[in-house]
Amino acid sequence: MKKLIKKSIMDFSSYDAKRDLTGTVLDANENFKDYFKIYKDEIMEELEKLNINRYPEFDGGRLRLDLACYAGLKPSNIIIGNGSDELISIIVNSFIDNGDIIVTASPTFSMYEIYGKIAGGKTIYIDSDENFNVNPEDIIKSANENNAKIVFICNPNNPTGTVFKEEELIKIIENVSSLVVIDEAYYEYFGKTVIDKVNEYKNLIVLRTLSKAFGLAGARVGYGASSIDIIDILFSVKPPYNMNSLSTAYGLVFLRHRDEILKDVSEIIKRREKLYSEFKNAKGIKAYKSGANFLLIELKDSEKIFNKLLKKDLRVRKYGSGQLKNFLRITIGSEETNNLLIKLIKEGYFDQEI
Repeated sequence: MKKLIKKSIMDFSSYDAKRDLTGTVLDANENFKDYFKIYKDEIMEELEKLNINRYPEFDGGRLRLDLACYAGLKPSNIIIGNGSDELISIIVNSFIDNGDIIVTASPTFSMYEIYGKIAGGKTIYIDSDENFNVNPEDIIKSANENNAKIVFICNPNNPTGTVFKEEELIKIIENVSSLVVIDEAYYEYFGKTVIDKVNEYKNLIVLRTLSKAFGLAGARVGYGASSIDIIDILFSVKPPYNMNSLSTAYGLVFLRHRDEILKDVSEIIKRREKLYSEFKNAKGIKAYKSGANFLLIELKDSEKIFNKLLKKDLRVRKYGSGQLKNFLRITIGSEETNNLLIKLIKEGYFDQEI
């Protein structure tokens, strides 16, 4: 069988997404609130309308319309996918041939490189500085010198939480010949976007998801926005019935309640800033300002602190090697969880000399 496997994936191992969901889970940037329990009756009403023996709508139908309304665009500017992950795959499969170049920052979401490699492409990483900021000029220079097909920018960036200013993004879009994909998975926690520019710049795609702020990680609802010409290209590559009817129904209900959900988001942002302030002033911790629903902190011995937190049933994301060795990423949870973390900080639970 090894002779039959694509050469580009010969050294691949499966994406490790195994998790322990006991205790308080703060390792995957999910919304801690389960809106299904709140909107259950309305969801069931929506599900009862379905003819589950029939294939779903090819283009996403009503959900595509509602997402367009939320984004301030036309439905023809929108494509829906099984999470933004599938849309990254569709974009790569639409534009990357064997040997083509992708440019992105480091560190960032790993799926840009993974999907690129599956397609036979090569990813070039632009190093960030000591605060995980990336110089837009470095991205522009690398993209142009290497004739890159795609530039991926996660904004806010996962796992660092760092952000690009709008003028920096526009500078990149205007000065490269590449397709520029801005991944705004954490948009609601940042509040700033370039999605309104997709008809102005024909090389721009913006990705978003309902997995984070809207609490639909288990339903896998992502969407992309771009010019009609690019959307048409992506539709020619996407599977015909990629969005199942059940997830579409969830999306419709949750979007109806966006005002309530976004009010909860504002509370998460307040807790993020409060926790950041405590970490920033704590002994032996370097905390990084974040535009997302998580904080990245650097410690002398992250393994030790990770295991101490497990004893409190707090499960955070640990990075064991490479650029993020001795870093922990902590999702912002409930007020109760936030207060517990602040209490532990003040008690010296995290104290280490860096």
